[in-house]
Amino acid sequence: MPSESTPLPAQSRGLRQAAEGLSTNLGLGLPVPSHYLDWLRTLFPGTYTRPLAHFHEEFWERIWDMRPERSATEFYIWPRGFSKTTNAERAVIALAARGFKYILYVKETQDQANDAVQNIAAVLESPEVERHYPLLSQRQVNKFGHSKGWKRDRIRTASGTIVDAAGLDVSIRGLLLEGSRPDVIILDDIDGKEDTLRTTEKKIRRITSDIVPAGAPNRVILGLQNIINPHGVFTRLADLCPDHPADFLLDRFVSGPYPAVYDLEYEQSGVNEHGKPVYRITAGESSWPEARPLDMLEAELNQMGPTQFIEEKQNEVGRLQGNLYKGFKLKAIPRPPLSAFLDTVVVCDPAVTNTNDSDSNGVRSGGLLPNGQIVGLYSWEGRDSVPNNLKRAFRQALAVQASTIILETNQGGDTWITTYRAVWRALVEDPDEPQFTRTTRMPRMVQVKASNGTGGKRERWQIALGGRERGEFVEAEGTHEVLFGALKRLPEHTPYDLSDADAWLYLYLSGRYQPDHDDDEDGSVVTSNVA
Repeated sequence: MPSESTPLPAQSRGLRQAAEGLSTNLGLGLPVPSHYLDWLRTLFPGTYTRPLAHFHEEFWERIWDMRPERSATEFYIWPRGFSKTTNAERAVIALAARGFKYILYVKETQDQANDAVQNIAAVLESPEVERHYPLLSQRQVNKFGHSKGWKRDRIRTASGTIVDAAGLDVSIRGLLLEGSRPDVIILDDIDGKEDTLRTTEKKIRRITSDIVPAGAPNRVILGLQNIINPHGVFTRLADLCPDHPADFLLDRFVSGPYPAVYDLEYEQSGVNEHGKPVYRITAGESSWPEARPLDMLEAELNQMGPTQFIEEKQNEVGRLQGNLYKGFKLKAIPRPPLSAFLDTVVVCDPAVTNTNDSDSNGVRSGGLLPNGQIVGLYSWEGRDSVPNNLKRAFRQALAVQASTIILETNQGGDTWITTYRAVWRALVEDPDEPQFTRTTRMPRMVQVKASNGTGGKRERWQIALGGRERGEFVEAEGTHEVLFGALKRLPEHTPYDLSDADAWLYLYLSGRYQPDHDDDEDGSVVTSNVA
């Protein structure tokens, strides 16, 4: 019986490749193993030298089962540094071997996409790929012997396989090359850590309006990313952004998010010779122990710092642990009916700019029950423009029948009153907002300005915590996890805006400050100070 390294007769090789579901137009090279793990080690011996993590195995099992006649939409969310791009680029070769012809490789920028395609070209030219898939490894040439495509942004192989690069930062027109459309679309690391809400929305439009429609009717969409942005594309696809649910790619399968360390616990254990803190992982289990053991991850924790480690490695953006609520169990209660409340209000902590360097924004709503208990009803945090944040506050005010919208306005003065009224008028006149009519009552506006009399942020947070400890301040089910993530960050980790809004909500409904004068004859605008 021939060995694995002994060439088989051409007819036998073709039958074997066909039986394993592999394309037969890639050249009659050496036979390939039938199991994906053996295939990976044979084709890429310098890459797959250690056992795979369980999420890698799941990825390759599903890749191995894909066929050109079947559509699929699949997203994989792994920690940073856990071989997302490596596996995505090797999946291109596996899918080409299974008969897929036109692969569009999408990154955040065109330069990044070009680099990925060049990496794929280098792998295709490797001796191992050439040995097993000769035509896939060779450049396609025209009748004059000139290369038809082995460029920075495009690969065209002698087998007929095409790999194109596309960046979300450039215009992407309809893709149709010699009558073919992409039958594989790979989205690899398309979110940016500092993406604003507007940037994310632009990326989603690019994906849903330009990229996905360019694909073949039976197309495979694959995505790999770690969670790095609270409202990013992958955050939404993983259903981790309740205020911005993903209403696209609804046929998706999502694997993850997986952390680098399950059940991570760490603590500071002294300082180094430079006087900087040293952290030690005190509990947890690596999700890829064979290649990323705990001692390696602990070193990365100290190199990156806890904030970046948790965001980049743990897929827990917005879930950093601080000390203020440490030991306090946050839990949500069933939502009371609106009719049960004596009063309901909305608090908005808006940033005056909307750029990558802007502060975050926070919106809260809550109500006061007859027994004096204050119940939080809604939480949102993120970056957006002032008008959009005010619109969000007005919509929430209608939803909870709020009498008042409280704005923390440490700057702006009368400008906020003008903006408040202008945004309200815009909603009333907007045909896409039918819930706002000329007879709808505009909630009164209360301006709150932090000062010596109001206490600092930490003092206000501590007051709100005290209310929770006494059972006076509770949270209703719904968007409670958004709030809990913000509170658990305190006081060490930003952003603070939702926590600020939370504290103002408690201070106002508990009667700890009172309005001191009206700015309007009808009392619709009020300036307030802590009593």
